[in-house]
Amino acid sequence: MFKIYLRDKSQQVHEKHMTEDRNEAAQFFEEMISRTELDGQLLAAVITYNSQQIAYHRFDRLSDQSHNWRGRVDEIEWPETEPARKPGRPRVYGGIRKNIMISQELWDKAIQIGNGNASAGIQKAVAEFVLEK
Repeated sequence: MFKIYLRDKSQQVHEKHMTEDRNEAAQFFEEMISRTELDGQLLAAVITYNSQQIAYHRFDRLSDQSHNWRGRVDEIEWPETEPARKPGRPRVYGGIRKNIMISQELWDKAIQIGNGNASAGIQKAVAEFVLEK
């Protein structure tokens, strides 16, 4: 989740905007930092992704100083975004819960097989296993 907001010198947040879309986040941030009526004020425009700061623009800085992103939004190093997920444990229909003992090496392989989901990796590996007669 991208969050774009203005923050004042007392760390109070103003005009907060949230979106899952990177392009929308970039556009909103660019529009926010283009507001020349805020120049010279002790305000900052901040953009974060999953609570990690991506860019921080200070309106009291000149264009050649650090923390001034005006005209340079295309230079922001954007993180790899993850597909939107609902919080909580994924629902599994028809599944049963089992506790297993597994080595760290095999657990890591299960995560790889399941594209980040160890249970899915174990299920796939077992389903594809061919029993010898």
